[in-house]
Amino acid sequence: MSQDPHNGKGTFEVHKQPQPGLKVFRKGKYIDPKTFQMSPALIRARRPFFVRNMLALAGLTGFVAGIYGYTMYSLRTDDFGDVPIPPLDPEEIKKLQSKYSDDSKA
Repeated sequence: MSQDPHNGKGTFEVHKQPQPGLKVFRKGKYIDPKTFQMSPALIRARRPFFVRNMLALAGLTGFVAGIYGYTMYSLRTDDFGDVPIPPLDPEEIKKLQSKYSDDSKA
């Protein structure tokens, strides 16, 4: 037997149950629930880590920027002269030239 979800009036009964995983903001002892600002105790607890965290952030940012800069510098100075180009027949060159000259006119 299947249960009828209707309550006899043509509408569904809605059973609302709390869903604990869907709360976005948790109530905490160290955050004001109205303003969401940190309490003085939380600020004091985090203060010793602030300088170390900022130094770590600066170090990681510098490292990533250095890698990016080195990569751009290396690619800009490379001439790709050591990459062999396969030989082409003169007929293939004419076909390619006609193909690309036709595409540029269109």
